[in-house]
Amino acid sequence: MVEDDSGDLDYWADPSVAQRLSGLGVAHTYEWQPASSGSDGGAADQVRQVILWELYPVLRQVRQDVRGMSGMAGIGFWPEAGAVVVQWRAPIPPEVSALVGTRASGARVEVRPTVYSRADVRHAQDHLQEWLRDTDRRRDWSSAGACADGSGLIVGMRPKAAGEPGLANEIAAAVGMPVLVIPEDRPFPA
Repeated sequence: MVEDDSGDLDYWADPSVAQRLSGLGVAHTYEWQPASSGSDGGAADQVRQVILWELYPVLRQVRQDVRGMSGMAGIGFWPEAGAVVVQWRAPIPPEVSALVGTRASGARVEVRPTVYSRADVRHAQDHLQEWLRDTDRRRDWSSAGACADGSGLIVGMRPKAAGEPGLANEIAAAVGMPVLVIPEDRPFPA
């Protein structure tokens, strides 16, 4: 981030400054915006924004590269590491492993194995709905989603129901994957 008092509204630093800094190994040079809208204008906010500008095209490209392939569990930014992280159900295919590395922009792509894909979780959620119907427990249920690490399903149940011994195991047997039951009030009336 360099101070640039040109008064223009773009975020690019003066090209001559960027060229000099590039010779010193600086990959990206942007203007410092002391009154950056939408934040307190602090350096950390502006650096994070610049990192996301660099990561977004990489994320889009990775999504395009894996389109139509089965096994995706998640994809997201890891700005602190300058990386896009892809979670993929193991075993990871060679085409996905080939995405790992550092791009010309300096952004990295990491691929991490998971036990379950998004499709696996959706399938488990379908089975959860069947279980809720068959056991007449729909009024106790509030939400369901993937564990962040792709290792199973998180099921939100009303606090009284969530504490029932053996409930997680019962649901896991019905949905075909490990389940973590958490106490959670319903976001809407029963």
